[in-house]
Amino acid sequence: TAGHSAAAGHGNLFSQSYTSQLTQSLQPLFASLGIRFIGKNYAMGGMGSAPQLALCMEEVYGDDIDVVSWDFGMTDAGGSMPFRQYLWFNRVRMHPTHPILVTQGNQFQNMEVLEKEG
Repeated sequence: TAGHSAAAGHGNLFSQSYTSQLTQSLQPLFASLGIRFIGKNYAMGGMGSAPQLALCMEEVYGDDIDVVSWDFGMTDAGGSMPFRQYLWFNRVRMHPTHPILVTQGNQFQNMEVLEKEG
């Protein structure tokens, strides 16, 4: 999980964070299929998605990612700086493992551009 403080679970117990809840729900399902599911929470309070986190994607999130969840709604919201979203999403597209991108929220005014470009 990548995102701001809400994505990190600040103000909640660690077991109540989005990543922990996802892991608790999906581990048994994936295990029944013989697949090991590992959820990792890399969200950081007060951080926007770019430029630092986007340009250091492999260093922050690692080089073995299958799915990445974006939740920077509080720090990148409003569309005043859409370059942050575009840069982060394009860096996900360029990641060596080509992970699936899951987004949260409805702050994507120009999502059709990203969908068209791949």
